[in-house]
Amino acid sequence: MAKYSVTHTCGHTQTHGLVGKNADRERKLAWLATTECTECWKKSQAEAKEKQKAQASAEAETFAKEHKLSVIEGTEKQVEWANVIRMQFMMAIEPFYKKMQDNNDAKFANKKDFIIKTWQYLTSITDAKFFIDNRHAEQDANVMDIINFAISGKTRDANSMEIALHVFKLSPYLTLDVAKKFRLEQFYLDRQAKQAAIEANPKPIRPTWYQNLWDISPKEGSGFNGKIYSRNRIYINNKEHTISDEQVTELNNYLAKLSAYRKATGAK
Repeated sequence: MAKYSVTHTCGHTQTHGLVGKNADRERKLAWLATTECTECWKKSQAEAKEKQKAQASAEAETFAKEHKLSVIEGTEKQVEWANVIRMQFMMAIEPFYKKMQDNNDAKFANKKDFIIKTWQYLTSITDAKFFIDNRHAEQDANVMDIINFAISGKTRDANSMEIALHVFKLSPYLTLDVAKKFRLEQFYLDRQAKQAAIEANPKPIRPTWYQNLWDISPKEGSGFNGKIYSRNRIYINNKEHTISDEQVTELNNYLAKLSAYRKATGAK
């Protein structure tokens, strides 16, 4: 590997290690001279990201006012983020919403009812955590791409359609009939099966004394490993607790029910 000093467009000089044929190195050196140094490039990327976030936040505020949406609650950062996610959700399904509003064809009645109720469902949610926890991966990767596409007035692209389907999956109003129309039949059937499993195996409630031990234990650590040691000792986030024989029996019953619940529902 040969090392070369390159003066970048930002005025900084940086040493680069290059390998390969001389002609390839010359081309790489010529290209490097048209770029910023590594540190300036990182700074530019960070600034661009912050500018993008500010632009998305401003668009979300405008969208919320224009559509008279509920005020989202949470920390300042959570609200800013959730506003953008909600806007992307609603922009993705807005073409369907506008189309269904004026559609009085009886054969589309179920679809119309689903779209309108899903739209109203999104407008009614005020918890920032809901939107943040349920965001789609595309929303993190293509924040302004998705927003700009929707603002442009076009119907939808691959990303916005992907997000629209994601929103439909989140909707509590999804029915089998509607799921078939959006090719979400298998998702719907799986969700119904999971819901049935949850109803048959409800999540057990921690015994009060056991919850109290969690409350007085450190907030961070390795949790509880499910083991009960000699002299009825258990460890919660690395803090030792001694419990009674009756509590040992109650804890074992609770853990057995929790295991059955997790196995049936796939919950962690």
